[in-house]
Amino acid sequence: MSSANEYALLDSGNFQKLERVGPYLLVRPALQAIWKPMLPESEWKRADATFIRDESGKGEWQFKGKRLPEQWNAEVSKLRVVVRLTDFGHIGLFPEHFQELDLLKAAIQDCKEKPFKVLNLLLIQAV
Repeated sequence: MSSANEYALLDSGNFQKLERVGPYLLVRPALQAIWKPMLPESEWKRADATFIRDESGKGEWQFKGKRLPEQWNAEVSKLRVVVRLTDFGHIGLFPEHFQELDLLKAAIQDCKEKPFKVLNLLLIQAV
């Protein structure tokens, strides 16, 4: 059973991905997602924030209702990470790197100072 604070890729398609990042639903660009989404449009419309990219490669987050916090925690492979929305659509989590988290967990267990920063500047601590 998954926690509501975990990361989850919920759907993708139409050049976008729908993700749960901690307690929030986000829609972000995914240029490789050329297929049609599996979930109905109503699920995508539940997103708390959608990133709209402009011609420069940057863009802006559009919020449904109130703005999201500047940062919040999410859980990935039993690691707590700090999530931040950027003006180019990143959130500080790279799901394609999740396989390497076992190595990171081992490093964290051996480290005497916690929390600490890793190369991609995520603030991570064992949960």
